[in-house]
Amino acid sequence: MEKLKERWEFIVGYVALIVSLSAFKDELSKIEMNLGFASFNVAQFLFILILGFLITLHLYLVPFLFSSTKYADKKIFSWLESLIYFIFVLFSMSPFFVLVAVFVNNIINYFHSIPSETKTQIGFVVSLVVGVFLGIISKFIADKYKQQKYSTEEQELKYLEVINIEKAHKLLSEGQAMASMMNAVKSLSFHLRRLIIQKGISFRSNEFQEIFGLIKKHKILSEGDINEISSIIRLPTNFTKTQAEDAISFIKQLIIRSANINAA
Repeated sequence: MEKLKERWEFIVGYVALIVSLSAFKDELSKIEMNLGFASFNVAQFLFILILGFLITLHLYLVPFLFSSTKYADKKIFSWLESLIYFIFVLFSMSPFFVLVAVFVNNIINYFHSIPSETKTQIGFVVSLVVGVFLGIISKFIADKYKQQKYSTEEQELKYLEVINIEKAHKLLSEGQAMASMMNAVKSLSFHLRRLIIQKGISFRSNEFQEIFGLIKKHKILSEGDINEISSIIRLPTNFTKTQAEDAISFIKQLIIRSANINAA
């Protein structure tokens, strides 16, 4: 949550900087940006940037609207997430690439021997090449960011799995069975979330029942493992120490088995 807050503080700050430039709207509207085949002023370009970031924000909120519905794990939300990253990177980097296109067009205009129609055509080709390059770079950065995001999240969940299962063992040995089981189930929850991420399934909820529901729906675990997990979450509050030991042992073995499968 903290990382999400920092990320959107940066985005809001960036948009606020652009909006603050509206105080110089009259001055900015006088600065023309000529691409050869088309021209616009800086004020118009800043408006397009603000519009792009607002579109990104609205698209980002869409998956959360469906996070508690049966459609939460649909492929379209994974695709939408990639699109959001792409649009954000595209609009973030576009000022630099637009300036490059304008700069190249200004150089072309210095050659007075080139016919005006040819200059227009060259300007169009240059802008097209710059646009395609911007799209490719944006797609590459967006994909890398998404991969890194999921990789980092996966590593964090893996760490939490181990920490909580070790704590569960320690608490059980100290005779704190209830606290031990709470940590064991937390470890299981983190592990199930990690398995879902590895399958590339989009989800927003941290509720155990919803996470377990996705595991069953997509048949990520065997029927035997699913039945064992169901037995654990149905344990009565007055469970025995043996039941706690068996539950913790199963969760630990499940984590180890998953690690061995990934290593293979």
